[in-house]
Amino acid sequence: MKKLIASALLILTTQASLAHPDCVFHAAPIGSGSGQTMKQKKADSAVVNATIAAKEKLDELINLFNVFSSKNIRVLAALSQVSTIEKPLKYSAQTIAKELNDLQATMSPELKKALFTDGKPNLSKISEADLKNYGSKIAGLYELAIRYDLLIQRKSAYIEASTRDVRGFHYLYSKALDESKLTQFNQYPLAEQERIKSALIGTCRNSKIKASACAKELKASIQNNTVAAFYSKYRNSSVINWNSFFQIPESAVRSDVTIRNNVLEIPFKMQKNNQMHDFAKSIESRWKLAGLEVSLDFKDEKNIPNIVLKDNSVAHVNKLGGNDIIMNTSLDFQSFTSQRTLSHEFGHVLGLPDCYIEFYDEEEEAFVNYQLFKDDMMCSSNGKLTPRIIAELKKVYGSK
Repeated sequence: MKKLIASALLILTTQASLAHPDCVFHAAPIGSGSGQTMKQKKADSAVVNATIAAKEKLDELINLFNVFSSKNIRVLAALSQVSTIEKPLKYSAQTIAKELNDLQATMSPELKKALFTDGKPNLSKISEADLKNYGSKIAGLYELAIRYDLLIQRKSAYIEASTRDVRGFHYLYSKALDESKLTQFNQYPLAEQERIKSALIGTCRNSKIKASACAKELKASIQNNTVAAFYSKYRNSSVINWNSFFQIPESAVRSDVTIRNNVLEIPFKMQKNNQMHDFAKSIESRWKLAGLEVSLDFKDEKNIPNIVLKDNSVAHVNKLGGNDIIMNTSLDFQSFTSQRTLSHEFGHVLGLPDCYIEFYDEEEEAFVNYQLFKDDMMCSSNGKLTPRIIAELKKVYGSK
């Protein structure tokens, strides 16, 4: 029987809640085909373009406000919902459009004029509190909109990714519902039976089986009083799936990384200017914990890790174990959020996968996103370097 990664098991059994106050999304699976009609594409593009336009107006307004008030305020993106395994973030063009419309309906007329029309704003009628409050929400929707625009182009791949949904396995494991408990399935209250059935279908889907086929097989197992055998049949696949969020796959192992005397060395592209260089160097300060520190060897060479700036881009790496850390040209190099995001992306350069999941739910017609743990930098935008990350890196690169 397959076992859960020990460090992940420890976190799972001691962590009371799984919160994701920020939600910075990252690399998307490779796939093609959006499965959208031309009408849907136009409608989605209109929502994305409207959100981008609002963000551009916001940036202009902040600059004007700072000049007018002789201040230097900054607005950080914030989403209206946290993303936990119990309550995932669900978003679509429709939900983004609704939130954008709701914001317009509640903000002051002068702020609405500044952000959604070409009229000249009266800055004296816009409060700093309103600018920060509504600005952070618009910035959050902007990040969500450009993320959606990227993912919907690969919708078919994200539909397939739904088989990696760990919520079913997580529910059974966290409730200690093992085979011995499931032999008593018919004795549970009906409401709990329904939750268990949904979780069992989820574990079956981890074996890349369609939901309809899983439901049909489970129905027969309930009738035959073999629910425990059903779980036993699919449990190992769920464990393998769970562990895949924490292990560096062989295909992503780099040949230019070494670990000697607890120092991980890796080449890195010489940056264009001091600001970019300092931004890249921030990786070293954030990748430091007892047992490991990172040393970037800056070189003017090709085919080594590098930071690539692109307009209206979501932070990601071109592939797991890849070289290009792609980030938005509008980012603030000195902000804690940007540096934290860069540190996460650097983890992908080393081959570490995301330990959050994102997929397209066909029934809800929306993308679903949630993190597995809140304290791990590869799971959460608020996470940090953890012992389990160090152990994985040493296992892969320490023997080279």
